[in-house]
Amino acid sequence: VTHTCTFESSRLGLLDMPPLDVWSAERVITLELPLEPVRAEDAFSSMRAVLPSPLGSLDVALPDVWSYKCVITQELPLEPVRAEDGFLYERAALRRLIMEARRRDAPLRSPHTNLPMGPRFRLDTKAKRRIEMLVRDGDGPKDLLTDWAHRREDLDEVQKVTRKARQGDPRAMWLLGGWWQYGENGLRANARRAVDWYRKSAIAQYPPGMACVAYMMELGLGCRKDTAEAMRWWELAAVAGCDVAKLRLAELCAYGCPGFPANMAKAKLMLREVVGRESAYIQLSHEELECASLFLEELGG
Repeated sequence: VTHTCTFESSRLGLLDMPPLDVWSAERVITLELPLEPVRAEDAFSSMRAVLPSPLGSLDVALPDVWSYKCVITQELPLEPVRAEDGFLYERAALRRLIMEARRRDAPLRSPHTNLPMGPRFRLDTKAKRRIEMLVRDGDGPKDLLTDWAHRREDLDEVQKVTRKARQGDPRAMWLLGGWWQYGENGLRANARRAVDWYRKSAIAQYPPGMACVAYMMELGLGCRKDTAEAMRWWELAAVAGCDVAKLRLAELCAYGCPGFPANMAKAKLMLREVVGRESAYIQLSHEELECASLFLEELGG
């Protein structure tokens, strides 16, 4: 979809700096039908002639860079899609907008025009290549392009680890679970997806995955709260050598809980292994190990 914008040529001199986008320029310059219409590219050429030189290539890139910006995220899209309103959006952001409209049983409206639009969209490969070229050449505001590059690195890492997880790598499954749980590497926090990946990692006999699924089940995060099942996974993770599970099991054995009677001897044994760093999977921080040491002293170590 190509948009041709016209401006009142006599008013170009009123601008002291380049506009952020073509549409705001149209509003700033005039709200009237132009007497001397000129094309947008000619307008910006005229403005570049009077702009201060420190802007360098930025004034040239402005009309192009900002035309690719997603109005929902206010970022350059990693996966640009063209919606039925003719505008460009980040695919994930547009999908969330569509799903939210369906959830509320409300008509879907264009974020640009606020007019009703359909839910269909298509991947714009041409726009994607153009954005990649702009970032590679540095044609645009540095913060906008740097942000896109960082998000692209996160996306590439997530895709790489996801491929490994789907191929059966239990550590990759565990990593994905953590990213979904805490909303890292460009993912939006989603406890349910986190539990799914933690459970797959646990079933694949990866001790940190067992500990994480035990934690989620004990608190009911992203799944139904199931204390008995959580205790089972804590036990399995501790036996498999996860220091996080051993510390939690020590707390449970020291104080007891419904369905899990206190066992002071077992609590001390677990704490000694944690403090002595005798676990196959050491994930506790230095501060957490110090707390475990103090806990052991309180129990008469």
